[in-house]
Amino acid sequence: MVMVPIERCPTGIPGFDKITQGGFVRNSDNILTGGPGFGKTTFLLQFLWNGATKFNENGLYCSFEPDIVETLKDAMSYGWDFTKLNEQDRVKFLKFSPRTSIEDLKNELTRLISRYSIQRVCLDPVSVLALNINDEGKIREMVFELSSLMKRLNVTSILADESLESQNLTGSDVTNLNKTDIMKFLADSVTNLYESGLSGVGDRALRISKMRRTNHARTLIGMRITSKGIEIFPPEEKMQAMAMPSQMPQQQSQKPQQPASKPVQQASMPQTQTTQLRAISPSVPAQQQTQTSPQQLQR
Repeated sequence: MVMVPIERCPTGIPGFDKITQGGFVRNSDNILTGGPGFGKTTFLLQFLWNGATKFNENGLYCSFEPDIVETLKDAMSYGWDFTKLNEQDRVKFLKFSPRTSIEDLKNELTRLISRYSIQRVCLDPVSVLALNINDEGKIREMVFELSSLMKRLNVTSILADESLESQNLTGSDVTNLNKTDIMKFLADSVTNLYESGLSGVGDRALRISKMRRTNHARTLIGMRITSKGIEIFPPEEKMQAMAMPSQMPQQQSQKPQQPASKPVQQASMPQTQTTQLRAISPSVPAQQQTQTSPQQLQR
């Protein structure tokens, strides 16, 4: 039986592609979960930036909550100037109202993906879409329609979802976040981000709960956010990352002591080795952005 190789969509995020056999499965829909400040938006932006600059794949960032201008400022702190990519129609940014209907969302996504030959799509955070839906069946239908649309349009998508990890939420907050748990069953992969370095290395951690057609790492993996973005520490690199020179104990030479006339020699320790900004701050009054229909950020 001839094995058909699985086509991958590399993220370009240091370490992540190593633990996923080369990245996400091409044209798959993927869930990224985590609490506030865990690195979800940074992961999405890095995925889009690397796609355009390293792999020649156009991208689309859809925001349901974060302000686009602030998001671009965050990206610039890592050296990712999306303004230039927008001018070249390589990465587009779009802001939707949380009250946008699923039909309006699908129509606008279809139009933009076709117009700009988009291959990577990020939605941040998709859980906002479920805030005004109380019927679990309708939420499941919405998620299924979005997932099916992305596959028909041949794009690799990442849907950011808010997680209860390390959060002290109760009542309606818990209910709203749990509404989108169904996405984890329908998605091709689920990646969870954690705030604390549970793996023993880095200031954060990551765990891949599932990734279809992939022999992925199944344990907690160390992660940190640097001035260049996210870095993942695969198991084989964990010890090297932990053994920083300043943390290494002083090692004494095992050489036997010489006669008193000769001083004891100590071995030397080895060194270890979208959209323009004018469009992103559109001339449309801010109060109009809360209407149901999406406001596209024209070039």
